[in-house]
Amino acid sequence: MTTSFEVGFARADITVWEPDMAMLGWGMFYNRTEGVAEPLYARAMVVRDQSGGRFAYVCADLLLMSQAVRFGVMDTLIRDYPELELDEARVMLTATHTHSAPAGYSHYFWINIGGPGFSQRVFDVVVRGIVEAIVQADGARQPGRLSLQTGDVPPSAGIAFNRSWFAYNRNNDVAPVDYDHRAEAVDATMKVLRFDPDPDAHAPESGNGQGGMVSWFPLHGTCVHSENRKLHPDHKGLACGAFESRADAFGIFAQEATGDVSPNHRLDKDRGLVVGRFADDYENAAWVADVEADHAHRIFSGDRGLPIDGTLAAAIRYVDFAAAPIDPRFTAHPGAPATTRAARLGVSMALGTAEGPGPLYPMPWITQLCNGVVRAADVVRGFRGVRSHDPQWPMLELGRGLDGRLMGVFGMRASMSLPVDPIFRYVQSLIKEGALDSTPWVPHIVPVQIVCIGPLAIAAVPFEPSTVAGRRLRQTLLEELAPAGIEAVVINPYANAYAGYLTTFEEYQVQHYEAGYTIFGPWQLAAARTALASLARDLTHGGSDDLGPRPHRIPDEHIIRQAYIKPWPAYGSPT
Repeated sequence: MTTSFEVGFARADITVWEPDMAMLGWGMFYNRTEGVAEPLYARAMVVRDQSGGRFAYVCADLLLMSQAVRFGVMDTLIRDYPELELDEARVMLTATHTHSAPAGYSHYFWINIGGPGFSQRVFDVVVRGIVEAIVQADGARQPGRLSLQTGDVPPSAGIAFNRSWFAYNRNNDVAPVDYDHRAEAVDATMKVLRFDPDPDAHAPESGNGQGGMVSWFPLHGTCVHSENRKLHPDHKGLACGAFESRADAFGIFAQEATGDVSPNHRLDKDRGLVVGRFADDYENAAWVADVEADHAHRIFSGDRGLPIDGTLAAAIRYVDFAAAPIDPRFTAHPGAPATTRAARLGVSMALGTAEGPGPLYPMPWITQLCNGVVRAADVVRGFRGVRSHDPQWPMLELGRGLDGRLMGVFGMRASMSLPVDPIFRYVQSLIKEGALDSTPWVPHIVPVQIVCIGPLAIAAVPFEPSTVAGRRLRQTLLEELAPAGIEAVVINPYANAYAGYLTTFEEYQVQHYEAGYTIFGPWQLAAARTALASLARDLTHGGSDDLGPRPHRIPDEHIIRQAYIKPWPAYGSPT
């Protein structure tokens, strides 16, 4: 067996919560944590090439990866484990996107607002667990062979449906589908990076002779809905154990471009929600996990596919998406002025989705009217040559902090003085304590990252790309990296930070939920393609190693004041 790499796998428990703090994902105050249905883990893979270079990949049972956690993990690795020589470019931190994991581990106000608040305990346990998983995986390294194997999860599997098929149909490079065929409007390919240990090679003493794999397949972690009160890893986390029972190999089930892909497809009239095959959410999550594990095991056990030989190469760059450069070749209308802008939520975000309805879901005419007014005004401006192609009525200007406006009209400070909701009262306390100012409520400066393992490129983005947005990102990177020998590209979302959704220009014009949460405007995908293309060129052609603008760190005193102070006991048992 020819071996180019040493690979190790490990997991660490990150089951932690604040009693009665809401979970992160559904944005519902009643979605409070009261216990544990299934434990949560951070699962890690560490790869070392023959030159000694390492790459650490982590997928954690969380909704998203916060920039604060990345800071904490990198600070710990550099301080306590310098021998691993893991710099920023060689650590990729991602999440399964379960909506039933704890809140409170971000330093950005908007991400914490659903809890509401910041939890030092949750943050510490998550950081410690991720570091522990990386260190243990490095200690479990053993020589062997990597290969990339691919196969389809067909629509007949019944687990993946495009929840915004009407926006998908607006893209100029797809075959339109109707409601009954929305399972055909997803990327069916599951990619499996397989590791086989070399039985004849001298393995490190800690090596256990066990193989492993990472599977990438796009599917929202929303089998378990907002009525749930217990921590749960949803189908991705459960699929790991289901796979391991079939293959006697370590399993990591990660996301791909999943922004508009849901496991839910039928209306439960009693609950008023779109749900999965079974009425019980836990049963449905287990069933979806079994289907994923079956397909992963089939692909894992098949032909070895693309051999992964060669070396590691990695690059990372921080980009200010509030004012990101855009290559004209990625704009929908060549010659049109294309710019990004400061972060804001559109009113369509308040629609929510059929699996998680928002306050305006029963009244879509409100969002249609608001966005229609903006669209008409933009068309009129177009006669003077200044059209923005941005039909989004602003609901909340996240990029301006307290200097922003609500619904594009009302000052933030005055709006938050209305005691209509527990979260409003929480915000009032933060304003009084001086914990909020004009600092953006979401990160503007976020990383894009590319790691090449032989002919495989894994691109990490801090967004939730829609199906077609992911397809276009892959196309861009293949065009840039193919001359350097790259034959396959994975788009890994929820990585290293979080800054909302990523829709195509055409989908953005529809202004449904995902477009309302595409916070940097209609050209955000063009900016992401530009950033990844530039990074790919520098990675393969020895260009600039500039990391870009440094991301903002929230002052410690603001983080402390964001802590959720409540009348319940400070902490609950983590198990």
